[in-house]
Amino acid sequence: MTSQLLTPTQNSFPPREISAIKVMVTHLCHENGFSPGILRISGIKSGSKHNIILFTWILTTLSPGSRMAPCMHYVLRTPRMQGAIPDLWILRTAAFDFISAKHFEVPKLYAYDARCGNAIRSPYIIQQQVEGYTLLEKYRVLYHNYLTYDHYKPCSDYGEAASIISMYIERQELAYQFEYYGTLQLIQGMALQSSIPDRVKDRIGLDVKPFTNTLSMKANSKAIDFILELLFMSESQMRNPDQEVKYRKIRHIALCIKVLDGNDIYRAAHRPEPSVLWHPNFQPSKIMMTATPYDENASDVSNDDPTRIESYKLEAVLGWEGVMALPRIMTRCPPYFCWGEGPQVHVVDKCIWKYTCVDEMIEEGLPGWCEDAYGEMSRIVRALGFYALFGVDFEWYELPFEVLIDAWMLIDPETRDLEYATK
Repeated sequence: MTSQLLTPTQNSFPPREISAIKVMVTHLCHENGFSPGILRISGIKSGSKHNIILFTWILTTLSPGSRMAPCMHYVLRTPRMQGAIPDLWILRTAAFDFISAKHFEVPKLYAYDARCGNAIRSPYIIQQQVEGYTLLEKYRVLYHNYLTYDHYKPCSDYGEAASIISMYIERQELAYQFEYYGTLQLIQGMALQSSIPDRVKDRIGLDVKPFTNTLSMKANSKAIDFILELLFMSESQMRNPDQEVKYRKIRHIALCIKVLDGNDIYRAAHRPEPSVLWHPNFQPSKIMMTATPYDENASDVSNDDPTRIESYKLEAVLGWEGVMALPRIMTRCPPYFCWGEGPQVHVVDKCIWKYTCVDEMIEEGLPGWCEDAYGEMSRIVRALGFYALFGVDFEWYELPFEVLIDAWMLIDPETRDLEYATK
C-alpha cells in the first residue's frame, strides 16, 4: 500500500479551544455510531509525533435497574504532523491492535480512519483507555514503602509482578510463527476506515516483508546466516572511522562463529531459528497493570497499608511502534527489570523469585528459553544480531558494544584470531 506524498504540515486538530475539541470529538463519536451520550475530556497530551486526547463517553440512557449511567473510557490519537495520506502509522497500529488482541494484552481497537474526510478532518485511531498504572509506577510505590516503612516482601511484591510478566512473555512468543524475518507491512487492500473493525476483519492485516530477498531471511534459518547477510548488505554504507572499526570487529566475530559450526561452544548461532514477534521497547513504563488485595473483604486493611498482599493483573502492553519479526534467539532477552528495580535486593531473595517466578515459569512453557536467554554465546549472538540490524552505534543494554568485545575475548583465544575470518 502506498501513500500520496504531501509536504508535512502541522495538524489543525486539535484546536486550541477545549469547547471546539468537545464539539468535534462528539461529532466523531456520533459518526462512529456510539450510543447517545455526553462527552467529557479528561486529558490532552502532545508528543513529538502524536496528539492524544483522553475522553469518557457517558451514556444518557440507563439500563433497566441501573442507577448510574454507564460510561466508557477512550483514547483518541491523531498525528501531530499531517503528511502522507492515507496515514500508514494509523493503519499499522489499527491492524496490529486488532489482530494481536486475540493473542495477548494490547489496547482494544474501536475505530480508525487513515484519511481526513471525517468529523475532525484528520487521520485518527480510537482505542481503549487502559486501566491501572505502569509497572514502573508500581516499582516506585514498592520502593517508597521500603524506604518509609521498611516493608520488604520481594516474593509477594516483586515476585507477583514477575509472574504475570513471565506468562505474558510466553503468550507473545507463541502468538505468531512468521514465514520470514522482517518488518510488518500492511496487507494489500487494507480497509482505510472502520467504525466496526469486526465487519472488515478480512481487510485488516499485516504481512512480514523480509529485510532482504535471500534464503537467510526465511524462518528457521541459522542466526549467524541472518547476521552475516545483514552485515554484507550494509558493507558499502558510509561510516566514520570509529564506526568502521566497530563494523569490522562485528564482522570478524560473526565470521569466526560461522566457520566454527562444528564446535559445540557455538551451537546457539547454528540452530534453526523460528521467526517470532519482537517488542522494540519492552520495559516497565510500557506495561499497564492493576492490583487488588487478595482478601478484598478485609475491611481492617487500608488501601495505603504497605503490608497488604495484592494480586496483579496485566491490562496491556504498549509501545509497539517498530515491531518486527526476528530470529527467536534475538527476542529472548531476559526481562532484567523484573529483578533489577526497586531497593537493593538481597541476593538470596533475588535468586528465589527470579528462578521460581521467571526462569522456571517461562522454561516450562518455552523449553530452551533459559539457554537462549542466559547462555554466554546466546547473548553474544543476540548482540551481534542487533548491531547488524540497527548499526554499531545502537544502544543494546544487555551487551553494550565494548562489553560484547570483552565477552568475545573470553572465548578460546585460538578461535578468535582466525586470519581468514577477517579477510
